[in-house]
Amino acid sequence: MKKTTSKWLYFGAAGAAAAGVLIPLVPVLRRRAMRVTTILRKDHRLVSAMLTTMEFTPKVNRTLINRLVEELYDSVTMHEIVEDEILYPIVRNVATSEWKASLEKASRGQQIVKEKLQKLRKTDPMSGDFDKLLADFKHTILNHAELEEHSIFPIIEERTSTERQTTMGERLHQRKKEIQQRLAA
Repeated sequence: MKKTTSKWLYFGAAGAAAAGVLIPLVPVLRRRAMRVTTILRKDHRLVSAMLTTMEFTPKVNRTLINRLVEELYDSVTMHEIVEDEILYPIVRNVATSEWKASLEKASRGQQIVKEKLQKLRKTDPMSGDFDKLLADFKHTILNHAELEEHSIFPIIEERTSTERQTTMGERLHQRKKEIQQRLAA
């Protein structure tokens, strides 16, 4: 009986020590989660997952695919709006001339994404064109996300303070809430 008690005492003490070490990290992790680039990367992963879900959804389930297309449309539209309003203006202000080409390429890529998403949205999931448009859209948006993550986000991460990144993230989060409310109405 004594050995069992002492074993649990050690586990409890180890757990308490771990909690004592980890609890101070919570505010740091929370701040990092609110950085603008962290939020946008999370959006990219969500869209990628939605596209994969759409690819594996049986074509006969037209209602589900239509709902997924609308959710995809809302997510991408919201993402693009907040990037246009919050991310890109700041990137334009802090980017050096060497980054300007990447910024222009990303801006053009956003327009192409919007156009392809509109085509996908207007296409019947039962048509033969839908799968081709979905594959093309997925290729385009994933390349666009990769460009942003490797060329645009580093500008923000290297040329703005952590506090400014967090402030931008909070603004972006608030703006997304406003857009969600508008889309839901």
